[in-house]
Amino acid sequence: LQLSGLDYGQLVFNNTIALNAMVLAKPELSYYPYKYIPTKKPNSKGVVNLLKAISVKQLDIQDGSLHIMQDAVDSIQVSIATYNFTLYGGKTDPKLVSRKIPLKYDSYQLKAIDIFADLGKYETFKVAQLETSERKLMLKEVHLASKYGKKALSKYLAVERDYVDLEIPEVKFDNLEFGFDESRFELAIVSLNF
Repeated sequence: LQLSGLDYGQLVFNNTIALNAMVLAKPELSYYPYKYIPTKKPNSKGVVNLLKAISVKQLDIQDGSLHIMQDAVDSIQVSIATYNFTLYGGKTDPKLVSRKIPLKYDSYQLKAIDIFADLGKYETFKVAQLETSERKLMLKEVHLASKYGKKALSKYLAVERDYVDLEIPEVKFDNLEFGFDESRFELAIVSLNF
């Protein structure tokens, strides 16, 4: 973790932690739900009790990886081999931190490679490359597929289900808008190109 450009005037006079840049290099996030042991704690008011406002002109996450396992040792729920994320003009404070999106920002960029998601008993979803900013999203080598071959799939089914093997070389979404309306996530897409 590297921090630079701490504004001491903002900290002392405005009770705000203001940074020019924050860089997090090679973070590896792994979550194993089968190792989780619930504890009895009183209900909290929120995720974080933030005492100061925080402002970062540029936040960079470089060469990160993400792995979320299912309820067994060898089964992956979601995996991202490598990602780079940059957030510009990020701000949060004690009021914002309790919202669905706990910060405000000017813009962002995300690039990810080798994304995998297990969609349940029968299908998987893979993307070779993802690039997105605040209004655009591009996916390369999208693959939605059944976990089993056509004959093997019929052995696992009690009711009829389609065999899927969908490959799309590239998908582009333009003029994306997303956010929350009360508790519902909303996404609007003006154009979609294959």
